[in-house]
Amino acid sequence: MSDHSHVALTELVAPASSSSRDILTAAKGGGIVFFGDLFAYACRFVFGIVVARAIGAAGYGLYDLGVTASLVLAGVAVLGLPSAIVHFLPVAASNRDEDRIWGMLQVSVALGGAFGLVLALVTFLTAGWAAEHLFHEPALAPMLRIASASIPLVALGRILQATAQGFKEMRYIVYADSIFFNVGKLLLTLPLLIAGWGATGALVAYVVTWIGEAGLLVHYVNRLFSLRRSFHGTLRNPRQLLSFSLPMWLQGLLTRFGTQIELLLMGMLGTIVSVGVYSSALRIQMIGSMLLRAVQTAAKPIISDLYHRGEYTQLNRLYRTLTKWALVFNLPFFLTIVLYARPVLAIFGEEFTAGMSALVVMAVGTLVSAGTGISGSVIAMTGHSKLSLVNAVASLTLSVTLDVLLIPAWGLVGGAMAFGLTIAAMGIVRLLEVYWLHGFWPYDFTFGKLLVGGCVASVFGFVANRLAPADLNLFYLVLNIALLWSSYAGMILLLGLSEEDQMVVDRIKRQFSARVLRAKAFKQSS
Repeated sequence: MSDHSHVALTELVAPASSSSRDILTAAKGGGIVFFGDLFAYACRFVFGIVVARAIGAAGYGLYDLGVTASLVLAGVAVLGLPSAIVHFLPVAASNRDEDRIWGMLQVSVALGGAFGLVLALVTFLTAGWAAEHLFHEPALAPMLRIASASIPLVALGRILQATAQGFKEMRYIVYADSIFFNVGKLLLTLPLLIAGWGATGALVAYVVTWIGEAGLLVHYVNRLFSLRRSFHGTLRNPRQLLSFSLPMWLQGLLTRFGTQIELLLMGMLGTIVSVGVYSSALRIQMIGSMLLRAVQTAAKPIISDLYHRGEYTQLNRLYRTLTKWALVFNLPFFLTIVLYARPVLAIFGEEFTAGMSALVVMAVGTLVSAGTGISGSVIAMTGHSKLSLVNAVASLTLSVTLDVLLIPAWGLVGGAMAFGLTIAAMGIVRLLEVYWLHGFWPYDFTFGKLLVGGCVASVFGFVANRLAPADLNLFYLVLNIALLWSSYAGMILLLGLSEEDQMVVDRIKRQFSARVLRAKAFKQSS
């Protein structure tokens, strides 16, 4: 690990005990990822509105299917190696085993890059057949050909992101993936839409932006771990990597890309318009699981490190704390969707309000999933990759079965029901598995405060919704949502913070005060 990252990490956690240090590290990394995701989501939300209004639901559906295909195939290409890097690299970094790290990177980039190129070529050559026979939409063929160019780039990007994550440097992921990619894609797409390129222009911008992100990630990884090294004398152990990564690879295909697979099924079993509407609902639903994804990203290398050191009490405390944080954020989001699903979807355009019921159903499933916390990460990062694979197979089987049964009969709502039931059921299963494997249970009396806060906020939100004009415009929508969230936050603060929550708040206060003092000192010296 670079001296710079080591110093930054030491400065963050020096005053804390070992247990507190891990929670603070997860809080810092999760906070960085969360605000990065929040920024990325804001950009994607604007991007979605601009593109949807410019090319309509059908054009948006074509664009999204092209992007989805590239993401799924890139997930196939990486062979689960990002998970293996996150699992093994923190241990190698703690031991300062640079030869093992270098060998790990060589194997991962070589395998992921080679498979990515092969799948890109296959996609390009079979695009016409897939568009005609799988999706029954000839206009999709050129979209798939353009999207094929991004497959090796996405594969390389995922491997490099995992490398930064293994070094516990979440900020580089945020800089490259959350900020650069989303801002760059939006800025490139706008002139192409104005020029009349439509969905094709949006997809071209997507591919070009991935070229930039891959280059930026190479630069950041080189700052963490110099890539100017000899290829000889390194410890390459592809068997160890693949023995862990292949089960995680299948899990990634079946769980991480479950949403993309569902979109593809929606395209096959439904219509291109339904894909566009469903995709917009998914974009909104993603907010609910944003903090959960952030803390999972930050916690994975910490979970692996704690487990290898045998510090199970600290691991249990981390598990309980991060699960609570995920639920703290998701509960007011759930209330927001229940009360304001229609006006939120109307931002994309009136035709997208057809996904209102689907969005509410998704929010229910996301709430249950968030309530089960980081159970999946605990299972994977404590060496149970085969169990993770079994869970993924069960998840895919349940999801596809429900999709095939419900989408033809219920359309958008059927797809949402399949999505919600699957993530809720599998979240509960993973929660029980963690208890069976390690005896960890994330819930205590502090979770009752969340329920009280949710009840109070729902009353405020319901009253505000009833008093607002029938034709709820954007101003009243923002005002009502702000009232809902502020009443929830106020109630949580009134009931009192837990020890872990107060520790993080105190650290933020100290860091903020230190920054203010440094700014004043700099101003006086200048």
